[in-house]
Amino acid sequence: MDIYIKGDKIRVTASNVIGKGGEADIYLLKTGDVAKIYKQPDHPDLISKEEKAGAKLRIKEHQTKLKLFPRGLAPNIIYPRDIIYDSSNSVIGYIMPYLDNMEVLRRYSERSYREQGVSM
Repeated sequence: MDIYIKGDKIRVTASNVIGKGGEADIYLLKTGDVAKIYKQPDHPDLISKEEKAGAKLRIKEHQTKLKLFPRGLAPNIIYPRDIIYDSSNSVIGYIMPYLDNMEVLRRYSERSYREQGVSM
């Protein structure tokens, strides 16, 4: 798939995928950043009518929502750095720095991990 960041065309493929979720796939870019690309309604992971409708609504909301995200925040705050567009200039995702060695942080999203108790 071709994506556009600041007008530059970048190709991402299944070999670049480092994560998958219900709403998006995460791609590792050559820059060391990650691209969160929202699943389109025709994405093969979306099967039900409700999932497809949710994807359509999410893409519509992000046409304005991501453009309004604050810029120039402190360097220790992780936030979307750039917006990703498709060939028709629609917003399809965003770029963020890749955080390495964050397994514990990622696992907080897993209910079973939180429920077993996490020591501080």
